[in-house]
Amino acid sequence: MSKLQSIQNMSGWIQKSVPGQVKVGILPLQYRNSFGILASRYNTTYGRTIGRYVHYSYNYYKQVVVIVVEKLEKHEQLCKTKGNERKWRELIPQWCLGKEPLDEGAEYEF
Repeated sequence: MSKLQSIQNMSGWIQKSVPGQVKVGILPLQYRNSFGILASRYNTTYGRTIGRYVHYSYNYYKQVVVIVVEKLEKHEQLCKTKGNERKWRELIPQWCLGKEPLDEGAEYEF
């Protein structure tokens, strides 16, 4: 169980992630596009250099972002296999989906 917290430093939050990790954080809607741009730049620059790939999903209702980090080689293999491109979405915790509001500071399993 981990506490759900607001993301204070988006680029630091992404860079501190490791392959196999699923991270969830509260992110206000006005920062959603900035987060997407940061994640994309990470994947094409720093992530490619160190062999990591970050998938992300944003829930507008709950205003939470989920990242799933995997090794770059694994990501490239899954993309080549038909039907596995979105397999990472199976790792998103179920409580991150839907429209019910979340409590900041409450403990959730992720």
